[in-house]
Amino acid sequence: MPLGPSLLSLGAAALYGVVLTACLAAAIAARRNRQAAWHLRCWLAFALLLAALAILRVVDFEDLFRDHLREMLRSSGSYEYRRTMQRPIAIAVLGIAAIGFGLVVLLFTRLARARRDVAVLAGGAAMSAMLLILVLRLVSYSPLDRILFGPLKLHWIIDLGSALTIMGSAAGYIWLVRQRP
Repeated sequence: MPLGPSLLSLGAAALYGVVLTACLAAAIAARRNRQAAWHLRCWLAFALLLAALAILRVVDFEDLFRDHLREMLRSSGSYEYRRTMQRPIAIAVLGIAAIGFGLVVLLFTRLARARRDVAVLAGGAAMSAMLLILVLRLVSYSPLDRILFGPLKLHWIIDLGSALTIMGSAAGYIWLVRQRP
């Protein structure tokens, strides 16, 4: 296994930096144009999460975490039973994600009064997808890994697609805020 992050991880971290900048620009636009306070808080939260995700990519956190966990399981003699531990964790993560999705839909129906609200909520949905993919990669459960890391590289598609969705939402938000009389 190569030491340090791959070029793809470094590229993802750089993309996160660009998206983070777009989120900060959206936060500035929200503040300058006196938008709802939750808009500003959301864009700042997205920027903070993207900064954290970029740092995790640069320090190769996912591989370090999985290697440390494997070593811990080997030293305790539990490595061959890891699947029985991973399965309920994966089910719990997916269950929490399903509940979270339901709550986001509920929140969306309550908060989405204008297109600016929709842009913020779309960014939040994409951010949630990025965090879910991170957690699923950390759980590293074989049946999920075959889907995520298979020939389609679904984990990259979701991760990068979500980042681009956040950036598009931020850009759209800025445009909408500036169009407002």
